[in-house]
Amino acid sequence: MGATRFDAPRRTLKVLSTLLVTASLMLAACSSADDGDSAASSDRAGDDIASEPSDGGESELPDTAARGTDDTDREPGAPPVPGEGTGGDLPVAVTAADLGRSLIYTATATIEVRNVLDATRQTQEVMAGLGGVLFGQETTTTPRPRTTLVYKVQPDDFSEALTRLESVGRIASLDASADDVTERVVDLQSQIRSAEISVDRLRELLDAATSLEDVAALERELLAREGNLELLRGQLRTIEDRVALATITVVLTEEATEPAAEVLVTAYEGDDDGERCPGDRRLEVDDGTAAVLCVTVTNTGNVALTKVEVRDPGLDLERSDFTLSGFGGDDQLAPGESVVAWAPFDATADRLPRPNVSTVPVDDRGQPLRTATAVSGEPIELLVRTDDSLPGFTDALARGWGAIEAAAAVAVVLLGLLLPIAAVAAVPLGVWFWVRRSNRAESRTAPAG
Repeated sequence: MGATRFDAPRRTLKVLSTLLVTASLMLAACSSADDGDSAASSDRAGDDIASEPSDGGESELPDTAARGTDDTDREPGAPPVPGEGTGGDLPVAVTAADLGRSLIYTATATIEVRNVLDATRQTQEVMAGLGGVLFGQETTTTPRPRTTLVYKVQPDDFSEALTRLESVGRIASLDASADDVTERVVDLQSQIRSAEISVDRLRELLDAATSLEDVAALERELLAREGNLELLRGQLRTIEDRVALATITVVLTEEATEPAAEVLVTAYEGDDDGERCPGDRRLEVDDGTAAVLCVTVTNTGNVALTKVEVRDPGLDLERSDFTLSGFGGDDQLAPGESVVAWAPFDATADRLPRPNVSTVPVDDRGQPLRTATAVSGEPIELLVRTDDSLPGFTDALARGWGAIEAAAAVAVVLLGLLLPIAAVAAVPLGVWFWVRRSNRAESRTAPAG
């Protein structure tokens, strides 16, 4: 069956983009106060790290070293310097860089498609057009084909990428978010600076140590603080990488095969080769009136239908009695398309329309599917008026003549039955007469005893 073309939720994406922009602006409004608080808390955290005593008790740093020196060149509440937590020179979605915010954009889109393999190629083309990089792919075939693709794109292309995914198929679900990690970045930067100062101070103390006991204690403390410094740097690099590139997870699932058809039954009085189809849903005619039955079949499923056939046992109409307008036996009825079948009939009170529609669903390659087509519809309301008046001379003459014709037809039928029987019976009867005549002739010519 041909796939239905679905409308993607474009309005949802536009609203989502608007919400992200609004969130960024609101967060920027309070960035000064938040950065000031973060700087204060970061300085306190740096003091705690720098002032931790070592096992030797000689690694306590001066207060001036614990406070650090980099923040003195920046005014309180100013945005962080590019490259220190906003992904370096990489652009950030919307106006996050200009607002001094570090945002992590993520989205997961589940898309229903006709063919997962073709949709995977199409998704790769869409994302490649925006410079997207494929970071992961997972494909399964049971219970239904499914592919999960993980892409990284520039934050500036985040909204555009989601919009372009609408062309791949029907977006069944979409979960997108922008996580503000500005405070976390500033806090990590402050902790890293304090840890670096602490490590440098311990190295100076280690160089000045003279006893083996002091050297061993300082080395143990230096090793611990260097490990903590690398851990902080790794956390910052991870956040910066996520800020620098937005993550979009695309889940492609193959839609279930659901062949379905809706039948609309109508009729109208007259006989004009179905030119007025579809007719009326309610028809009232006299008994014996010529009429046309119209059966409109609409493909309401998600696969194509072929070999559309219509019968009507109620009116004793076979498939050959119906004509499909502009539709051949091997043609395909795509989802959303309709075809009209019509047939002439004479209205009688004892026969009402009961059309029966059968189809064969097929896949994209035209191969039959092992799924029955669900057919739904409502019957037509047909009222046939009968003639209840007393018969006149003409009616009596017509009925009498009809009776004679019926009797003659019966006589002809009986004659047709008797002639073969008489022909078969004539043979033994002729033999019997011939034998009897021969016996009589012999009795006459025989001498008298």
